[in-house]
Amino acid sequence: MRRRSSLFLLFILLTWVQPVFGRTPVESRREGPKASMLKADAATAAPYTNDAVHDVANLQVTVTNWGIFGNDNGRLRDPKTGGPAPGAQFPAGFNFEHLNIGALWIGALVETAVGLDTLVSTADDGFYTINEFYPDSYANGGDIVERSTDINSPYYHPDAVSGQDFQCVYYDTLTSQSYVRADPTTLLPHRPIYVRVRQNSYAWPYGYAEDFIILEYWIVNLRPTDLHEVRIGMMLRPAVYELYNSRSLRSSDDLTGLLPAAKTITGYGFDDSVRTVWFADNDGDPYHNTAWNEFSVRSVIGIRFLGSPENPCVQYGEDPPPLPPITYNWWSASIDPRQDWGPQKLPGDASIYGTYGQPQGDAQKYRFMANGEIDYDQYLANEDSTANGWIPPPGIKALSETCTHNVADGHDVRGL
Repeated sequence: MRRRSSLFLLFILLTWVQPVFGRTPVESRREGPKASMLKADAATAAPYTNDAVHDVANLQVTVTNWGIFGNDNGRLRDPKTGGPAPGAQFPAGFNFEHLNIGALWIGALVETAVGLDTLVSTADDGFYTINEFYPDSYANGGDIVERSTDINSPYYHPDAVSGQDFQCVYYDTLTSQSYVRADPTTLLPHRPIYVRVRQNSYAWPYGYAEDFIILEYWIVNLRPTDLHEVRIGMMLRPAVYELYNSRSLRSSDDLTGLLPAAKTITGYGFDDSVRTVWFADNDGDPYHNTAWNEFSVRSVIGIRFLGSPENPCVQYGEDPPPLPPITYNWWSASIDPRQDWGPQKLPGDASIYGTYGQPQGDAQKYRFMANGEIDYDQYLANEDSTANGWIPPPGIKALSETCTHNVADGHDVRGL
């Protein structure tokens, strides 16, 4: 029997070496087993994994200190309430869920004694749940730090950015298979890129800013050598449904696409470049397929790349620098990888199973992150687009896919 598929998105942005921010430990909640190595310059340590919930705005999202956000297939708990953690619930208080998991991907060409090697590290690779990022120990400040601009909040801090800041640091340095198991398809052990990630996320409890959350990543190369053609991406697995009362198939009937532009709100007939990946339920989950009711999820959620240090904010009246090109891929995945499929430009990039779905192994993951494609919207998957240069579809699939949305051009990152 075919397993229900899921939707994923991946954002890739360009970056370079940035300074490390300070880390302040807070109350201990969960301690992991002993690791073989955590940082490139440290001996053994116990990663302290934790999560936190953005709960002050109309969009409520769970973030973690190991590179994922969402509810991790329902496994995460809200550390403040002890109840289930939201993936991405909107509007707040209505139990309308939109996200299963989002995960950071980093890919690079790494210098070795015999030349450049292609490596990709994932906080979750999608179908196989491979996590390759971990925080430091609790004693070394591995927990999530909360700050707020609200002077009445117990988390008030003069350096806070939003009504609810979450800050954490994690690494791709572990090699022990107690943490980072071998790739289940290539059977190769994990080869770390050796990077440090500073993750900041921001939420505002104000009417003009309560419907979005911003995630920010600062990435440091810990190697003594350079990283070349770096891609940093975000993979997401949406799941749009009402938590308790809907007749939803959850992620098995969701749709995705990319909105390149929208009419400017100022009028005059101009378009604004929005380049937003969207996902939604295919029909809003009518009750017993008859009519919508109060449990029908009719909302559409989006995610977009806002910019990188190469594309800073500009002064009023100045022309902004052009945004870098993006890549957006989606595919369906099943328990049998020979049934996977997703749109690809001819001649296609088949996996080791000869199919065109979930990328297998570091080399193919990197190729997907760098392929420069913008896949057509998923609701067009039943049309034959070979005349436009796409591989032919195998037929109408159970609809719930993997998406990647990434910057196509790489950037070299200098070693420390």
